[in-house]
Amino acid sequence: MTANSPRRPAPARLPVRLGVGIAGLAAIAGATWRGRDFARSLATTRAAEAAMRQSEARFRSLIEATSAIVWTTGSDGEFRDPQPSWEAFTGQSFDDMLGFGWVDAIHPDDRETSRAAWADAAATGRVYEIEHRIRRHDGAYVDMQARAAPVCGADGTAREWVGIHSEIGERKAAERALAAAKFKAEEAALAKSQFIANMSHELRTPLSAVIGYAEMLEEDYEGADPVEVRADLSKITANARHLLDLINAVLDLSKIEAGRDELYIERFDADALIGTVVDTAQALVAKNDNRLLVDVPTALGEIGSDVVKLRQCLFNLVSNAAKFTSNGQITLSAHRSDTFIVFEVRDTGIGMTPEQVGRLFERFMQADNSVTRQYGGSGLGLAITRAFAQRLGGTVTVESRLGEGSCFRLAVLTDLQEDVTREDEDSPVLIETRSTVLVIDDERPMRELLQRFLEREGFQVLTASDGEAGLAMAHRYRPSAIMLDVMMPRMDGWAVLNALKADPVLADTPVVMVTVSRERGLSLSMGAVDHLPKPVDWTRLKTILDRYRVAEAPQALLAGSDIDTKAALKAAFDSEGWTLGSTSISALLAGTLPAHKPQLVLVDLADAPDGLSDLPSIRERVGAATSIVVLSDGIGAEARRAIRAIDADMIEAANGNAFAAKLKAFLADHTPETLPTPSGAE
Repeated sequence: MTANSPRRPAPARLPVRLGVGIAGLAAIAGATWRGRDFARSLATTRAAEAAMRQSEARFRSLIEATSAIVWTTGSDGEFRDPQPSWEAFTGQSFDDMLGFGWVDAIHPDDRETSRAAWADAAATGRVYEIEHRIRRHDGAYVDMQARAAPVCGADGTAREWVGIHSEIGERKAAERALAAAKFKAEEAALAKSQFIANMSHELRTPLSAVIGYAEMLEEDYEGADPVEVRADLSKITANARHLLDLINAVLDLSKIEAGRDELYIERFDADALIGTVVDTAQALVAKNDNRLLVDVPTALGEIGSDVVKLRQCLFNLVSNAAKFTSNGQITLSAHRSDTFIVFEVRDTGIGMTPEQVGRLFERFMQADNSVTRQYGGSGLGLAITRAFAQRLGGTVTVESRLGEGSCFRLAVLTDLQEDVTREDEDSPVLIETRSTVLVIDDERPMRELLQRFLEREGFQVLTASDGEAGLAMAHRYRPSAIMLDVMMPRMDGWAVLNALKADPVLADTPVVMVTVSRERGLSLSMGAVDHLPKPVDWTRLKTILDRYRVAEAPQALLAGSDIDTKAALKAAFDSEGWTLGSTSISALLAGTLPAHKPQLVLVDLADAPDGLSDLPSIRERVGAATSIVVLSDGIGAEARRAIRAIDADMIEAANGNAFAAKLKAFLADHTPETLPTPSGAE
């Protein structure tokens, strides 16, 4: 380096200045980094707060959107914050529900179980779940299901609980209805079991007496005292009548339940009816040292009703009063208005509690099972009385006090016009061996046209003018097939078809849709066997229905004959696959033949020798194409000529069994198709 060169800075000063610069830079950098961390932390906090607000908004929207009650509590189960949905439902104010005030809204009977369930959930951390009743703001209690779960912190302890109450009123109502139905079914089953036990006892008692006294008479007949014999015979008669009454009660009930009891309306004197009931019941009333009084201030006059059913109702009421009254009084009174005649049977007997009155008219039941054991009876009398009263257009009611007696009141119409439950005029009496087709169509001309065609083809026909009536007839008659229109008022054919296929009893009944509708695919998919458009193709309809014909037994008709011969002949016909009907010779001549004309007519002259002169008229009645066989225990030459004159066959025998044996041989030689054809028949 020369003397004239520029002087460089002293190197010793550089390290000092460099060291100060680094420290400053570090301080500045640190401050920058801390600022960035703060900003980053602030952004994270703000994002978390936004997420929290968004979550709270979603939770709030969920609470507002749901119909259930959503609520939150502290870790101890106390309400601390406002609970809008709880307040709105229960009507509790914020102050009322604070802490455990919410428990006051629970039904008093459910509070203890609700507290216990909550305490268990809080202690174990398990989900709180219970069903209880909550008082609504209008004061009514509503069935609800409560469910709550804990919200836990990092240490696993519950910080709060989030819960929900949902209404379950419909489900609980269904459960209660199901339980009630189950109880009722079990009660009915028990009642029927008790009825069977009681009835078997009631039937055995008089039957044992009848057999016992009959055996005694058999053993002691020779040299017996006539007075003792008469006494024994009267006991046999009394027990047999009692047995008959019990059996009749069961038969009456079976007819009522099957809807087969018929009304026979006639005009009769109501005062005379009361006299008959009193005469019949006197012995039963006196049995327990009772008095029977009649209180009818003014004459009742004539009424139009079923005298048999009304008499049975009155006798049932009087005999019931006599059974439960001892050393007392039974009063039968009656009065009449323009529309009704009212009978009252009042007694001073044991009476009944309200609970016993409530089930008094139920079938198979008495007021109390202990009553059956003490007083006997089947428990059917009052049930039959109520059913008969309803059939007579009236009612039967009772008022009773335990220990004071009872008063039964029977009201019936004074002018019952007709049996409202009888079959529709379009519905004939069914013959079980014939195939039956039910036609359901709202157009009368179409019903009549189908009926004519089907009857010509040998079917028995039922008709209904709407869907509801058709369903009822299908249930009642169980037809071989159903022809169903679609376009009908109130209940169309699709609804009827759906109901038929949903019914286990009728689901297999073949249904043919006969309609202007072209929905063949829909018909078949819903279960119809075929679909015929109108106007009907009769050939195709016949082909369809032929598949569902019942195999029909050949028909025979017996005119005349005694009971034993009828039984023997019926057994013979049954064994050969025939169906045998019976009538008298006079009825055959005066009436009409069955709708399904018999192929063979038997005329029994064994008990009706005068019937020989009726043979020409019988031939005229049954027609030239029907075979006739005359039964007799001995026929002269003149009778043989008369039988040959009407182209009839003849069987001679001494009794019913002999007739049956010869008849079986006759039927074995002649099938329905090869029966002897009268010479005048084509």
